[in-house]
Amino acid sequence: MKKKLLYFLTVGISLISATTVSAQTDVFAVWGLGGTNAAGTVNPTTFVSPDVAAEMVLAGGLRIFSNSTQNAGGAVTPSGDNSNWQRIAMPNPANTANPTLYWEDTAPDNNGKHSAASYMEYNMQATAAGKWLQISGISIPVIGFGTGDVRMIAKYSVDGITFRDFYKSGTYWVKTGETTGEAQAVSLTEASPSPAKRNNTTDGGSTTLAAVTITFTNLQINVEPGKKFYVRLYPYMRGTEPSSSGSRGIQIRGDITLSGKTSDAALPTDVPLPLDFLSFTAKADALGKSVNLNWRTTNEVNTQEFIIEKRTDLTAFTAIGKTPSNNTTGIHNYNFTDNNATKGNAYYRLKQVDNDGEFDYSDIVTVNIKTGISLSVFPNPTDGVLNIAHALATKGSVKVLSLEGKNLVTQAVTEGSTSTSLDISNLSTGTYLVVYDSAGQQSTLKFIKK
Repeated sequence: MKKKLLYFLTVGISLISATTVSAQTDVFAVWGLGGTNAAGTVNPTTFVSPDVAAEMVLAGGLRIFSNSTQNAGGAVTPSGDNSNWQRIAMPNPANTANPTLYWEDTAPDNNGKHSAASYMEYNMQATAAGKWLQISGISIPVIGFGTGDVRMIAKYSVDGITFRDFYKSGTYWVKTGETTGEAQAVSLTEASPSPAKRNNTTDGGSTTLAAVTITFTNLQINVEPGKKFYVRLYPYMRGTEPSSSGSRGIQIRGDITLSGKTSDAALPTDVPLPLDFLSFTAKADALGKSVNLNWRTTNEVNTQEFIIEKRTDLTAFTAIGKTPSNNTTGIHNYNFTDNNATKGNAYYRLKQVDNDGEFDYSDIVTVNIKTGISLSVFPNPTDGVLNIAHALATKGSVKVLSLEGKNLVTQAVTEGSTSTSLDISNLSTGTYLVVYDSAGQQSTLKFIKK
């Protein structure tokens, strides 16, 4: 959010200054066919340009199989024929000879569901200190194999924590008839997962390698120095539970490629921000019993809610409440009250959640509620003079406030004194607050005016 806004500031400074030029270098990472399933983390034949590092990760039980061997661990030797394509699937506990993919019972609709823990990951980062990376293109040639309806979704991340749907459509094979199909725009999202073209000639007939390659072009995704870019492909099965007699999985048909640039500063980006935080503040009430949080936003797009989180010096962040977002254009004001204020330091942040389940965090704001200094009042209730006993005064004041926080009486304390008297005879009958403030420390008590 605010961090991302700094990207535009950095870019603006670079463009305005005639003497500042960001050195840019084209970079790429290519994963060729090859490798084995060693412990689920693999590095097939990988070619990278200077100044970047890259790796492939398989998670959630996915492993590499050779096309000619159903047993996990078969080596793949690139030669261009069908027997050397790389298969990615997970061992089938019902039949070790037939690999499978993640499947989840979603009856009665049987639309299936991906697992966030079962994915193929390709990542890349700039290795030189201080270098930014911008990803511009992604290419993954893939088809499904075996029986059943194989679906795929794709997400990306620039920090390895928050994975988002791609903000631009990709292209992939779409079946248009029993023997016809073509490359079309696809979103590869949970709401619109793409069917993997099954086998080379079925599901729309034979086609070119380019048409069955998931392709994203003209991207402008910035990655901060020291961080990685991640793209994950989540394959899964749709429909009723797959039988143990058939094989199913993902088949890599050729080189997988990530391409982009490295630079000394953030490059212009067209990645849309789901929301901008204009302000976020936290303030304790006069009694130190509650903390009022206020925040202001604009450009809300695809937003669902704000989850308010809190921690202390001794605890981790936990959710203490939530409020729905307006999810409309314009400027919006929100507030939330923490009625369980904590003495000492308390830290607050907002977890902004999108409609697709993705999220981001606001900056952190801090409130310090002092443990207070010794204070007593008498008589209480009173109808004329209120006597306040306090610690040895240095420099400060005594105030009387309404319960709404309106200042009604203010009197300076005498330096070196331990008590102060206030004439409150003009106040109406009711309950008030007396606030003693000395050397930046406050203590508050309630009293009753008869």
